[in-house]
Amino acid sequence: MRRETIISRLEDTGIRREAETVTPIGGEVVPLPYFIVRTEETDTGDDSGRVSITTTNWTVTLFTTNKDFALECKIRKALTAVGTVEVERFPDGEPYSVNFSFTTKGVLT
Repeated sequence: MRRETIISRLEDTGIRREAETVTPIGGEVVPLPYFIVRTEETDTGDDSGRVSITTTNWTVTLFTTNKDFALECKIRKALTAVGTVEVERFPDGEPYSVNFSFTTKGVLT
């Protein structure tokens, strides 16, 4: 699945997206809920250099005031076609956060 498609599906959830590093101005608190997207890309190719495979490791982190199962379901639904999604919850933090991790691959010729 293409990067633009995944980002579009996440933005269609209605949950606000923030940059990876959110820096409030003047000590203001960033309003919850919101999510951020982190990616790490690795390119590998064949010996003749004709084909390149891009592997992208994704982490989508949802921040909420407390556990919000309905918002988690919206993120999971947006990620239905990406394959296996690992979910890791961090209930002790302020704010409450949930990581959705998965990997996609694309071929460039």
